[in-house]
Amino acid sequence: MKRRVPSFLKWRETLPYVPVALALCLGLPWLLRWLEGSGMPLLSGAIYAQVLLPVGCLAVGMFLGKRRGFCPLYPVLCGAGTFAAVFLLYHHDHMVLLLFCGIAVAFSLLGVAAGAWPREEKKGKGKG
Repeated sequence: MKRRVPSFLKWRETLPYVPVALALCLGLPWLLRWLEGSGMPLLSGAIYAQVLLPVGCLAVGMFLGKRRGFCPLYPVLCGAGTFAAVFLLYHHDHMVLLLFCGIAVAFSLLGVAAGAWPREEKKGKGKG
């Protein structure tokens, strides 16, 4: 069987995770902002930034890293999607923009790195 050579920066391996990353980083803030209306941005501000964004980026990054190895384009994709959403939602506050993008990039990078971390092979019982 012929083994495939990884693509440049593993873009081909990252491609199936693009819809998930864009839904998490670009679509979810808009949905939460629409659900909360014009009131205080509790859903799209606090809950999204402190719970949904880090956990989602970390989980998808770990899954991608475990299956495909270290893919450096996934954190870039998460950062770009978060930048676009937060820039359009909170265009007047640059600190919020930096905070949200930093959270997305850091947790997705951590997830991909943790998923790609080499693990020891489990040895069978009695084979010492």
